[in-house]
Amino acid sequence: MPMFIAPSMFEYASTLYKWMRDYICQEHPQLGRRGPICPFVQSAIDKDALSLTFHYEVDGSSTAAIENLLRNYIKVFLCSQLPSECSSTLKAMLVVLPRILPEQTNVLDIVQARVKDDFVQNGLMLGQFHKNCPEPAVHNPQFPVSISPIPFFAIRYMAEHDILFLHQKKHWFTEYCARFAWSYEQGKAKSEFVELFQEAKKRFEF
Repeated sequence: MPMFIAPSMFEYASTLYKWMRDYICQEHPQLGRRGPICPFVQSAIDKDALSLTFHYEVDGSSTAAIENLLRNYIKVFLCSQLPSECSSTLKAMLVVLPRILPEQTNVLDIVQARVKDDFVQNGLMLGQFHKNCPEPAVHNPQFPVSISPIPFFAIRYMAEHDILFLHQKKHWFTEYCARFAWSYEQGKAKSEFVELFQEAKKRFEF
């Protein structure tokens, strides 16, 4: 279960908020496209659709423990409530693990790869962020876009633009199609996604 923030964690929350405001919500010259690194975070903050939960008990010594923690958050996220006027597309949750040391952060990469299928099957996306994160920007593979001052996982609902991340494997693409194929069939999908969608559709014989 999620743990509520304690006074000793106020500094971590403040650091993450500043990082989001000054980095994630801004343009970056190495990103490879115009616009903020994530175009949804500022709106999620403004609408109180972004929540943080802290786990002081996690120290990076056990990948199995972190995997179990993350899988439990599938139900936690799906059952959590949003402000009534807020769109679900903005809903996001950060699972913050402040006790994981910089030399241990590769455990987040390992866990993300192991539990991604479970999240995708539930219509969710899971990303890892930490000081050594190798995850590249989509439009510039030389730019490690997910570097953050404190280790955490980000959970959100799958969105149309996730074709960028879900076209590589058939079971991911199947889940994506179940939710967004209609957009392509009706000609409503953004043109920049159509080629990737059609290539994956052909490759997987859909």
